[in-house]
Amino acid sequence: MRSGIVFPLLVMALVGMLTLAMGCGASSPSGGSESGGGSSEGAASASDPGTLATETEAMGFIPSSKAGDHVGAENVTVRGIVKDYQWISGRPGRPHLLLFDTGALIERGSSISEQEIPDTFTVQIWKEDALKPENFPESTNFAPIYLDKVVCVTGTIEKDWDDRPSIRATHSDQLKADC
Repeated sequence: MRSGIVFPLLVMALVGMLTLAMGCGASSPSGGSESGGGSSEGAASASDPGTLATETEAMGFIPSSKAGDHVGAENVTVRGIVKDYQWISGRPGRPHLLLFDTGALIERGSSISEQEIPDTFTVQIWKEDALKPENFPESTNFAPIYLDKVVCVTGTIEKDWDDRPSIRATHSDQLKADC
């Protein structure tokens, strides 16, 4: 008799939780909080690199995946998803790197200093620029600001020390998250 009551109660609780979960997801189509400032269109396109690239070109910007085709271009805006953040402590000047499209790779059993940074578009923020409060007043920890977001960066596309297409950001106004 007792199991006859418990089973329907469990089913009702499960249905209630599923209904609640589906209702919460419907209130924020981007999957995040509504106060994030991004539109649901941007979030939908961010999940598909092809759609993001097409949308980026329609906006008149360069997709991060095609930045290497525009090396030397001055005062251009590159748009893409920041997939990784690195602080390279072993390089002179100790740059912060925002890696677009794919993250750094570390082989199993390797130390972090042996990581492989992919041939992808990067934004370099050098220590000398990052530590000036007038240049970057928000923070020198750029991960929470830009990681996993669609970011626009404006500047000159150059090759970095590893021959990757890159823009050096010297001021925070060159970078815009959720653009």
